Amino acid sequence: TKGMYNLHGLHGSAILAKCKLHEPVIFRDDVGRYFSDRRIPINAWGYEKRLGGRMGMYARVQVSGGQSLVVGCTHKLQGYANEIRQYIGSRKAVSAGDQKREFCHRIGLPSVDDPEHATWPASCEGFGNGRGDNICSNLEV
Repeated sequence: TKGMYNLHGLHGSAILAKCKLHEPVIFRDDVGRYFSDRRIPINAWGYEKRLGGRMGMYARVQVSGGQSLVVGCTHKLQGYANEIRQYIGSRKAVSAGDQKREFCHRIGLPSVDDPEHATWPASCEGFGNGRGDNICSNLEV
């Protein structure tokens, strides 16, 4: 995006970890009209230029005792539930992101957060007034 006008639409996904990431994978939905080059309402009339598409990123990390833990972040991923479920397998896992609550069930993990807790639009002044992000995990909380 070097040299591209992107004042209102700097977006991205990442997994941040102190541990080394092993076997990373990305699951990408098809690029839809949200990512259109045309100036339409859904991309803020062209001010939110986005590249790529909706995605889920997953990796494995080694934790104390050599146990493998799956970590993931998602952003409105529609497909790939079976593939993510297979990638997690029988391992402990945590996946978080801007997903509907039922996404946790689709990938075989329980939702571990309070559905009444507002997460959007979050700012330095507060947590927002609606629901956005969710956390899925089979770890003991």
